[in-house]
Amino acid sequence: MLPVSRNRLDHDLPSGIEDAVRLGQQARGEVVSAIVTAQESMSAGSQHLSRTVVDLVTKAGKPLELPAAPPLPPPPSPKPPTSPEGRAPSYRFP
Repeated sequence: MLPVSRNRLDHDLPSGIEDAVRLGQQARGEVVSAIVTAQESMSAGSQHLSRTVVDLVTKAGKPLELPAAPPLPPPPSPKPPTSPEGRAPSYRFP
């Protein structure tokens, strides 16, 4: 068996470990990017919510102005009571 230098062994190692390291670094970069995107989105949502709350509180301090009510229809004219047959009852006096 021939003696092999340490440097020679390092170069002969399969690139699987190097590939795994690169893949891990790439995955970490994607995770960090997703976290930054989520933080930016939450910050934008929080700012939007704050503006909405300020608007609502400002509007709540003002009196509510309602439009004038529409005119009421005239009351119905009184009708004489009718019998079940649909005509006015006749009264008989003794």
